[in-house]
Amino acid sequence: MSFAGVLTGIGSLPHRSLDAALAYSFAHDLPFLPQLPQMSAQEWMISQALKDFPGAKFDEDGVVSLNCTSWREKSAASGSAKLKEVHEFHALAWEAFLWECETRKVPAAKLQFVGPYTLQSVLFGSTSRDSLQDLSHEEKGKLGKELLEHLILQATSAAQALQSRGIQPVLFWDEPALVALDFASVTEKPSHSLTLTEIRFAVRALQKQGVITGLHCCGNTLWKEVLDQLPLDLLSFDAGVSWDRLRLVLDERAGSGLRLPQLVAGVVSTSQPEQLNLSHDTIFSSPVLLNALYTASCGLGLQSIENSEAVLGTLQLLQKERTSFVARTVSDSQSTGN
Repeated sequence: MSFAGVLTGIGSLPHRSLDAALAYSFAHDLPFLPQLPQMSAQEWMISQALKDFPGAKFDEDGVVSLNCTSWREKSAASGSAKLKEVHEFHALAWEAFLWECETRKVPAAKLQFVGPYTLQSVLFGSTSRDSLQDLSHEEKGKLGKELLEHLILQATSAAQALQSRGIQPVLFWDEPALVALDFASVTEKPSHSLTLTEIRFAVRALQKQGVITGLHCCGNTLWKEVLDQLPLDLLSFDAGVSWDRLRLVLDERAGSGLRLPQLVAGVVSTSQPEQLNLSHDTIFSSPVLLNALYTASCGLGLQSIENSEAVLGTLQLLQKERTSFVARTVSDSQSTGN
């Protein structure tokens, strides 16, 4: 399946209407499940992921923390067998999105889930220190394993819902917390006991189910380590922030004959939605950018609807200019050949 020059979105949108959000999503070549935090605080990706997780507590702003005592009791009482039964994916737009995908007969659709590294980083950060210290080392390891399993079961369930309708799922693990790798050696064991190993496990688990699987990170990270350790199909990034550093790693890998993921270039900044954050020359002169998917640099959940429409307009204009550039290149090549 070719995605070169395809437009898509990250996930979160500012809309307060399901119909408007779905119309916006399906204006893209690769439609994406809208996450709608302006309609419900539980549409934020952490809250969405943990809705059924034992011991998870939600405040009115969607901030999630863990009642460690409750988690310990429920985990001990039910075990992982019970966890496997509680993996239904929750999203306001989910059923309508599935219906639209099936009715429109789209060949592929995009989903975005919080990744295990970010999930545990945020959850442990919002849970009281005293409560966490009450967990033994073994319990912390068990908790991390159950969180990872919970995410994979949710993502698998959602992907299978698309596959059962003849639609190819394209799923991204959203890992903004990977920016932390920029400030510490990846050989150091993080306090939340998650490393790239867990992300790799999550990526492979979905790929084994026939899911095209990618990673989204909207900040800079240790791109070499990420690409060395994660067998990604797609890599989504903020081009304005990360392209200069990421390009060096991609060039090095290409020179060594190593596999490259297809890029999903966030070429429109959410703060300046009417202009690209890379020049046309940069995009069109780089084969990996010319053949990338194009999107906003980050989710639009905190933006205005006007800004989101401007983002889409800028992306559509870029796509038209890319089509013209490719056509000219082919024509010039044929003329030279004659």
